[in-house]
Amino acid sequence: MTRRRFGGRIAAVVAAVVAVAVWVAVPRTNGEGPAWPRAFVDPVERVYVMDAHSEALVAWAREGVRDAVVVHVDAHHDLMTPRGAEYFEPLRAALERGDWDALARAGAEGAEDPSYTLANYLAPAHHLGLVRHVWWVIPLPRSLDEAFLSWFRAYLTRQQAGVFGADEAAALRLEGRHVVGTLRGVPVTITAWPDLPSFEEPVLLDIDCDYFSGEPDVSGGIWTWRGWAWGRCCGPSGTRAGRRLCRFG
Repeated sequence: MTRRRFGGRIAAVVAAVVAVAVWVAVPRTNGEGPAWPRAFVDPVERVYVMDAHSEALVAWAREGVRDAVVVHVDAHHDLMTPRGAEYFEPLRAALERGDWDALARAGAEGAEDPSYTLANYLAPAHHLGLVRHVWWVIPLPRSLDEAFLSWFRAYLTRQQAGVFGADEAAALRLEGRHVVGTLRGVPVTITAWPDLPSFEEPVLLDIDCDYFSGEPDVSGGIWTWRGWAWGRCCGPSGTRAGRRLCRFG
């Protein structure tokens, strides 16, 4: 097993590079059940690359994902919604009848009043039963500590006031090297990549290439490094779609 723990312990099916949404699971060794490919080790057949990260919601629904853990590798939490769970209930009808076009239209760019966007699609994913827990991997090359927790609480209540309340921020806590709590009703664990644990179940690997930008967040500024993949994905040598996506973060 590698230090980053993806190799050898978890596998993949559904991925969103600004959205790589991937099913990943522990491979079976007893000959029973599906032998899932291991993320970053084995070939992964069903990988989704999309322009808007919110399209991951439709990809997961189409794949029949339910009650999943998401490893969300992203510079943003994508839970930026002031709306409660009841607002997402109209999406449930489309989900239950398998109307993926209707589900996609509800979050389409340019919609007058979209039910979800690339900034908050993880909230309806949870409230509709697709996702039960989000592991948010932030682009910080060191373990989280009390200083980070204090900063993040202030970030939520100042820069993102009106969405996150003081009680919600105060309830966040440090457990070992992770920050744990609930954001907009969604159970969340925040971690840095070196501290990501092994998972003894299939998980969704959800990657946004803005993770690799190393650019300071406009309202906080905790992301401090520039990864080589920024240039590969979003720089002049990257794909046109990648450059367009990463321009917006």
